Amino acid sequence: MPNEPKKLLENLCDGLQTFLGFDSASKGYDGSGIVYSDLDRLCDGVMGFLYQVLKDVSEKQPYESGKRMFLDRLIREIYAKLCSGVEGFKSVVDRVISRVKQYNEKVVDSNDKVSEPINELLGKVRDEYTKSITSIPDKTDLKIMTPEEIGKIVSPVDKLRDACISSAKSFDTKLTKLTKHINDLNYKLRDSVKTTRERIQLETARVEAMSKKERENYDAVIKLLEDSAENLKKVVNQKVKNDVSSLVAELK
Repeated sequence: MPNEPKKLLENLCDGLQTFLGFDSASKGYDGSGIVYSDLDRLCDGVMGFLYQVLKDVSEKQPYESGKRMFLDRLIREIYAKLCSGVEGFKSVVDRVISRVKQYNEKVVDSNDKVSEPINELLGKVRDEYTKSITSIPDKTDLKIMTPEEIGKIVSPVDKLRDACISSAKSFDTKLTKLTKHINDLNYKLRDSVKTTRERIQLETARVEAMSKKERENYDAVIKLLEDSAENLKKVVNQKVKNDVSSLVAELK
């Protein structure tokens, strides 16, 4: 019959609507179907979904901060209430929202603690130290400067060096105190922070060694000049003394 396929489709649709709880009078779904009429089963399904999602997040989430305290604890609580219907759902739904929020806040707080000393050092390097470094004259300028002008530059450069070393060591000390928070980062960030820290430690040690060597050379040159000046003074005094003695002898 020509209308047989249409009739079959209508019957299938009517059956599906009934299965889903469709009310022909209100033209809506009133929950009387065999699926949604069982609210306990619906809640069990939602609970199972939440459990699997959070369990998957816990296993794959790289951030360790707050995971055991909030996320893993929540998963255990949901697991204990699986297949307990509406009452089980009602007993944990508020905790799901609260614990997930607490976990996210814990991650943000941990990240902020690590970011603070990094941003502090970056700010000094980008603004204060860069400005001071660019004010140091190059070799060409030094050749045309007087000794007095060069002398005025030495002291600020020494202070800049000491400030840079002090900031680097302070940065390292702060990161040492934040070891747990650094280890809680995802592995890429954790490795990046650790690599950067090691480079700063290496460069700080190198600057200290170079500074010590330059100071030793500077002190050696100063001593050489002082000794030379003292010897010259003795020679001049002796020469003057000899000349005066000769002159006195001639006048007698």
